[in-house]
Amino acid sequence: MHAPPAKQPGENTPPHVNPGIPPDGPVGISPRVDLVFQRIFGAPGSEPLLIDLLNSVLRPTRPIAEVRLLNPVLSPEAHDGRLIVVDLVAIDDQGAQVQVEMQTTAHAHLRPRMLHGWARLYGGQLTTGQAFSELRPVISLWFC
Repeated sequence: MHAPPAKQPGENTPPHVNPGIPPDGPVGISPRVDLVFQRIFGAPGSEPLLIDLLNSVLRPTRPIAEVRLLNPVLSPEAHDGRLIVVDLVAIDDQGAQVQVEMQTTAHAHLRPRMLHGWARLYGGQLTTGQAFSELRPVISLWFC
């Protein structure tokens, strides 16, 4: 019985993956850490990476071509007095808001937290006198 030939670095690796960099990054910093995730996908200039991520995961019928990053701090005055800071929020070229969160732990209260954040974004779209028909979709994308 012969052993299979050893693979060369980069062989069978998708073109966007650098085979020389370990999965936790070049110096052991994981992109699953909030600040690293925010820097990769939520910093000014990172919009092309965010668009690629959203199109890859959501697979929309019409691909997202543009996003605009929004303030990730959801004001406590607007709703229940609770300050919420999300990893990133963007609005796409079709008017949908997209919240993207990276979690290293799926804690016991994660589902209510997800729903609460989504509801704050959805409900926060309207001001007094606006019609409900002006509400746009809100997508919450959580990586756990």
